[in-house]
Amino acid sequence: MKAITVQQPWAELIAMGAKLVENRSRPVRHRGPLAIHAGMRTSDRGYQLGHVRDALGYRDGAEGRAYMERHVQQLTRGEIVAVADLVDCHPATGCCAPWGEDTYDEKALHHLVFDRVERLSPTVLAVGRLGLWDAPAYLEVPW
Repeated sequence: MKAITVQQPWAELIAMGAKLVENRSRPVRHRGPLAIHAGMRTSDRGYQLGHVRDALGYRDGAEGRAYMERHVQQLTRGEIVAVADLVDCHPATGCCAPWGEDTYDEKALHHLVFDRVERLSPTVLAVGRLGLWDAPAYLEVPW
């Protein structure tokens, strides 16, 4: 099985089944089971987007900020958190809103489209890498 490393909160949103599109600068040929690895880094930009905040249950005001700070600290990092079925990869063309973006830092993006996302419990400790990489051999597809 292949794996992909995704920064938080994106990895959590995929594991929740809320985010079924991942944005990447390069297309991938792989189709089928894909392990979702929560990287060690956090995307601060992600927490500024309204649809991300809504999906994670954040609220406005001091109470909402305190909740967000606790949540960010508790997110899993450095572990495979889910398995998804990668069913498509296509150039970004204004599609797949709100999760699909067309560009990042002026670079054109591709959308990796997921189906049948299953959160893993327990998660699997792993070292992430750039691009697609081989998941541990003992990791099984849950469907």
